[in-house]
Formats: sequence, structure tokens, C-alpha cells
Amino acid sequence: MPSSKLTTTLAALLIVGACSEDPPSPDAGLEPMPDAGCLSGLACATWLEDYEREIVYKLAGGMPIANGVTIAQRFTTEQREIVRGYLESELQLHGLVPERHDYGTGTNVFATLPATIETTATVLLGGHFDSIETSPAAGDNGTGTALVLAAARYFADQPERNWNYLFVFFDEEEVGLVGSQAFADKIRSEQLDVRAVHNFDLISWDEDGDGAVELWSPDPGLQALYEQVGQERGVTVQSVEFGSSDHASFIGINLPTVGVSEEFVSGDFNPHYHTPEDTAEKIDYAYMKRISELVFEVLSIAPQAATR
Repeated sequence: MPSSKLTTTLAALLIVGACSEDPPSPDAGLEPMPDAGCLSGLACATWLEDYEREIVYKLAGGMPIANGVTIAQRFTTEQREIVRGYLESELQLHGLVPERHDYGTGTNVFATLPATIETTATVLLGGHFDSIETSPAAGDNGTGTALVLAAARYFADQPERNWNYLFVFFDEEEVGLVGSQAFADKIRSEQLDVRAVHNFDLISWDEDGDGAVELWSPDPGLQALYEQVGQERGVTVQSVEFGSSDHASFIGINLPTVGVSEEFVSGDFNPHYHTPEDTAEKIDYAYMKRISELVFEVLSIAPQAATR
């Protein structure tokens, strides 16, 4: 998130102790054997929490990201190139073909998971992978990046998909939403049939334990969908107006869009945000899994939403 997110909501920030967790084991991302008779769906995703934890640890310097290489942040050109290679390798593991979108000052990574029927309808899932200079950025936005990778793995496992999924990892969010704006321009110029955009940024903290999720400037149709699934799953869904993340780039081209986050505007957010203390062991992975499951169910229902 850009530093402009440091609004008056910071007055509500409470500096609290965070739980400490051991790093994941090297094989933490391997999928456990599913229960007998489990073919698809959330019940089969027994790997989810461990996989998301592994990704965040690798992105935030808690364990090597590739070939013995450990990165402390994702700010420099060299660090972001290492992350791109990691994202590409993970997408390939899930059977996807990664592509690069070089827009001049930076490069986004994306991949399309095709529908199992004939359709051009597409749902975009996005999150930024860059960081500010002084932070390992586990929460902002290792968590959003991990959720998008986990979604790629999850939906690749589903036997039926009624629309295409477009997974995008945005560069240069922290310097003004540059990567997402460039990708929005790509969608518009290529006239891609994107029916909805879901962007994930900072899904790391739940100090009051209410398990709530915050929707940023949501399209009305998407808001109703999240609220419906949230009610079914016992997850509180709160909608607020907020524009300082990558979802704003797609609102700007009039696509049905929602930003998904912890309660950043409402005040229950990661107190280590944009600091050197935003490390992997401080993330609430159980909360992250809970929100990921909500998102996966929403994205399994319908891509269409009301236009603005």
C-alpha cells in the first residue's frame, strides 16, 4: 500500500504483542492426502493454511525464496525480479502458463486459467508483490500475493469452471498504483471480457478476533455477493469507501471491482504495517485462511456484478 494510506485511521492503531510461530518446514507446501471420497471443493483444500504461510515466509525473508536466495524486502529492481521468477515457478506448478506484462518502469506477472466451457467471461484476481524500502512486507502485501497464488492452485484443482480466471501480480503499487494502472490500460486496449475484479491487500491481522473482512469501494453486486456468502459462513463483511490500493485502477475504467482487506479503515489492522516489523511470524494465518475460503466460495458462484 502506498504511504498515502497513513490516514487519520492510524490514530486507532494499538501496538500489541503478536504471536510467534516457527517457520514452515521445507515441505510445508506439499498437499496432504485428501480424505477418501474428496474430489473437489474447500473440504479438499487441506493444504491451504500451510501453503499460504510458506509463500509469505519466502516473500518476507523468513526462508529462502529460490536456490538458497533470501530477500529482505521486495523493493529494488533485483529483488522484484527474483520475486517474479518465484511467482512464475509457482504458477507453473499449478499447471498455468505465466506471462509478463512489461510496461516500462516495471513488470506485472499474470496467468489465465481457462474455463472448462466455451466462454470469454473472465474474473480477475490481483494483488501487488512489491514492498516499501524499509519493510519485509509480510502483511503488505505478502498476504495478498499468497492468497492469489493459493486461488490459482485451488481453482486449477476444480473439475468444472464456468468462466476464465485471470491471476495478476502487480508491480509498483507502493509508488502510486503504477502496475495496476498499466494493466487496466491493457484490459481496455485489448477489450478483454473482464466481468469483475477482486484485489487483495493486507489480510494479516484480527486483533479483536471477530474474523471480519473489509470491502474497499465495492461494486454493489460484488458487495451483495460477499455479504451473502459471509452470512452463510459466519464472516462479518464491512464495506467502506477507500481508494488507495490497486482496486482503484479498475474502478477507473468502470469495471465491477472490490478491494478485500482486513479492517484497515475500521481500525483493526496490522500495527507493523510499513515498518521493519512486518515479518512473517506476526501474520495471523488462521484468519488469512478463513478469508481465503470466503473468497474462494464467492469466486465459485458468479463473475457478473452490477456496473457502476
